[in-house]
Amino acid sequence: MKKYYDSDPQKRRKLYNDKYIDFMNDVITSEGKSVGLENPVNFRELLWHCFPLFEKGGEYAKKANSIIRNTEFKKCHFITHPRIPASLDVG
Repeated sequence: MKKYYDSDPQKRRKLYNDKYIDFMNDVITSEGKSVGLENPVNFRELLWHCFPLFEKGGEYAKKANSIIRNTEFKKCHFITHPRIPASLDVG
């Protein structure tokens, strides 16, 4: 069994992100819709989905920006202004 705690944190994050993208990239569309899931992803899950995409860069970052642009921002308890998450848009 591989000991992940012995490896470099950046390598672990890259390994996690790569595995996550391999599994989830086709599950969430550029429009932020979930495909093949029993329950649709919620607002928070959509934003969390974007972080590995941004880190991967290129076309993946474009997809993350598209997800954010197509997400309906509603007021909630942890976001005081509906445009704050849009600052994640790096494209």
